[in-house]
Amino acid sequence: MKTVIITGGTDGLGKGLARHYLHQGAHVIAIGSTAEKGQALIAEAKALTTGRAGFVRAGLTSVAGSWELVERLANQPFRAEPRPPRPAAGRPPFRSS
Repeated sequence: MKTVIITGGTDGLGKGLARHYLHQGAHVIAIGSTAEKGQALIAEAKALTTGRAGFVRAGLTSVAGSWELVERLANQPFRAEPRPPRPAAGRPPFRSS
């Protein structure tokens, strides 16, 4: 099962992405600042026959909050593989020398 971590995954575009991956059968971990929205996403996922959701409450408005989230996720029993952004259409991918 694929694990997808989405910051802002309880509202707007992030929630739309969370729903997309849930329907594909992924384990979605939504990062957000509002527990009620996180619980609502989990309830929505439980009603589906595919995927599962988790919620991590975190404030990402500071560097310290971001590092705290990284440390919390590093201790979870899943493997996360960072994905770089895709290059814009017509542009070659960035290559380091």
